[in-house]
Amino acid sequence: TFPHQECFPKLISKFEDSQVGIVCGKPVPINSPNSLVGKMVQLLWRFHDRVFNELNDVGALRHASEVFCIRKGIADKIPPETVNDDAYLALTAKKKGWIIRYEPEAIVSICGPKTIFDYFKQRRRIIFGHYQVKKLTGKLPQYIIHMMPLEPTRGLKTALALCTEWGIPIFSVFILLEFLVNVMAMIDTLSGKSFVQWSISTSTKKLRK
Repeated sequence: TFPHQECFPKLISKFEDSQVGIVCGKPVPINSPNSLVGKMVQLLWRFHDRVFNELNDVGALRHASEVFCIRKGIADKIPPETVNDDAYLALTAKKKGWIIRYEPEAIVSICGPKTIFDYFKQRRRIIFGHYQVKKLTGKLPQYIIHMMPLEPTRGLKTALALCTEWGIPIFSVFILLEFLVNVMAMIDTLSGKSFVQWSISTSTKKLRK
């Protein structure tokens, strides 16, 4: 993760509102969309950006991102087994009545997986972290698979927009992969698997586009 110039000043400026507890920025993957995996990564983060913008506008955001600033005193500690610390902190802040803001001009470059194996491994761990956060806080992070039953209108609208943008074949592959990783994450959760020390998706550490 490489913050762009002015990333942190733009995040910090939002704390002028005393009701704001967390401000998160916009992750932009460097992955080329010329490969199938690259398309999956780009589509995934396009979804995040769209949902974050919509929920930010109505004050309903309860998630963070790869770069965020948090107001001192919101959380004294993070449970040691927590996989998705950003989601845990965001939901903790929301439960305490704090507002979470999204600042799309606070950009951070990220590197997503470059192989299907790494994509599946990383997404499986992250979704496992979503279910873990639900157990810890009582709430699920805002994600397309979770949104469908909870916010069907918003979820369907987002899905249709992404399907139109990327085409039915690519979007169908994306949904299939997300369904599979959700199934595996649920199995991991039920079997008591731990991701406290996880296997790194090594292709995310190679900064070639």
